[in-house]
Amino acid sequence: EDNALIAYKKIVSQLPNTVVTGGSVAFEIGHLQGDAVKGLIKWTFPHSSVSVIKDINGKDRIVSAKNLSL
Repeated sequence: EDNALIAYKKIVSQLPNTVVTGGSVAFEIGHLQGDAVKGLIKWTFPHSSVSVIKDINGKDRIVSAKNLSL
């Protein structure tokens, strides 16, 4: 169940060491992963602005985070 998020968990856990304060990231996601990936980012960067962007078919496709700070 959680295997689909392993890569995102690893990447998000490394972001505090690699992204400058106020930076941005974006991930292409599977259409059922929007809320989960958004939650991972908000957990790590609670003050960031995180949004899920839908594709042309109305399915979640990108998670974008701005103003990353701890």
